[in-house]
Amino acid sequence: MSVDCTIPSSDPVDIVTVAAQAVNGDADAGIAKGFFDQVWAVFDLDGRDGQVRRACDLAADNGVHAALSNPCFDVWLIWHFADFSRPGCPASGGSSSTDRYVRQHCPSYGKGKHNRWNQIVWLTADAMAHARQRGVCREGGASAVLQADPSSGVCALIEAADRCHTKLEPRLV
Repeated sequence: MSVDCTIPSSDPVDIVTVAAQAVNGDADAGIAKGFFDQVWAVFDLDGRDGQVRRACDLAADNGVHAALSNPCFDVWLIWHFADFSRPGCPASGGSSSTDRYVRQHCPSYGKGKHNRWNQIVWLTADAMAHARQRGVCREGGASAVLQADPSSGVCALIEAADRCHTKLEPRLV
């Protein structure tokens, strides 16, 4: 399984544009069309309804899977620790209060920092369970995700990675 995490900007359309290049091939980057089994773009709503709708349309047109979180990616992080179901980001005080909420459980967390996800990866099953329990683990177009607050397509991405992983043949060394 190959994972490339290229973040050109936080604009969802820019993120999907780069992902579409990976799907369709990019001679300048040495990527042949069809090189990747799946290509995912991860972004959040964060008050950008118009951009998100354009990004989801662009993703659908180019075979890119969209892992969209509503209202913010931090909801996915919070599900590692709590069964969060209130619309809007926690404490409705914006990202700084979301940071504080996540830091209550993971003190080294900081938005935009190089975070050590190995500190919470062991809680991914809890995050998946919280998302499934709420029926908000979904991939795809803006319509479904924009109507579900909170929701996140990150769980669909993890499910896809798990399916991909189980298809791999064990190799003897």
